[in-house]
Amino acid sequence: MRTRELSEKHGLPFNRLSIRNQQTRWGSCSRQKNISLNRRLILMPEEIAEYIIVHELAHTVEMNHGKEFWKLVDSLYPERKKAAQRLKKH
Repeated sequence: MRTRELSEKHGLPFNRLSIRNQQTRWGSCSRQKNISLNRRLILMPEEIAEYIIVHELAHTVEMNHGKEFWKLVDSLYPERKKAAQRLKKH
């Protein structure tokens, strides 16, 4: 996965990365900046996987889904809305 590459590109460091068989989430980020990603992301189109990774990396700065969080995500991944729509179809 591209997590480390995207982390370095955007200057958003994280501590640990776990790949898990999550049933209800595509990813999560703890307050300790540990990121968990769903193992099924590997089967997703690259655009969707990258959006989810960027989404979780943004949580290393903003731990909620407030206005500042979405501004950050949009600045990191301008195609966010398009990727989110594609994700809903999967």
